[in-house]
Amino acid sequence: MTAATLNRPAEDKPPKVCEYGNPRCGAVPVRQYIGGFFCADHPAGRPAPRPTTEQEK
Repeated sequence: MTAATLNRPAEDKPPKVCEYGNPRCGAVPVRQYIGGFFCADHPAGRPAPRPTTEQEK
C-alpha cells in the first residue's frame, strides 16, 4: 500500500432501505435479515396479513 491509498476517504454509500413490496417500501432505518433489509413494519419471516372471508355455516 502506498500513502495515497491510506489517506483516501471512504466512499459514501447510500443508506440501506426496506426491500419489502413492489414497489419497495424504502423506509429507513432497517435491520438486516437473511432475506434482505427490512424496516420495523415489515420484518422478514412475517407474512403479510390476509383478508379473511366469512365462511358459510
